[in-house]
Amino acid sequence: MEQVAGFDRSADQQDSNSEDGDTNSSSLDPESDGTIQQGAGAVFEYELYANHALYGISRDEERKRAIAKYNKEDVDATQLLHAWLLEQRSETEAFEYEVLPHELGVFSRRVQELQEKILEQVRD
Repeated sequence: MEQVAGFDRSADQQDSNSEDGDTNSSSLDPESDGTIQQGAGAVFEYELYANHALYGISRDEERKRAIAKYNKEDVDATQLLHAWLLEQRSETEAFEYEVLPHELGVFSRRVQELQEKILEQVRD
């Protein structure tokens, strides 16, 4: 959905990599540019950061910065998506549309009958 709304994580990551010049900061993968690509990656990185002693590794502050950066990007993407969805809703509200009647199923008819019985008893 991020791409539909116009958010591009890869462009943001390229910008941040060129700012600090560090393109090999991940302790997980020497081929990585140090960015977290998906939410599961952020969870995994946090697990390693928070439980570093359990895994016998040092607490890596760069890992924490990568998690924070990913979370900020996630918030930015969510805000952009929210704004885009509101725009879409505004555009569709301008159209007139008619709700088509539909038949109730057996369960829905039974619920409606019971609701009517309850309302009759309350009125009496």
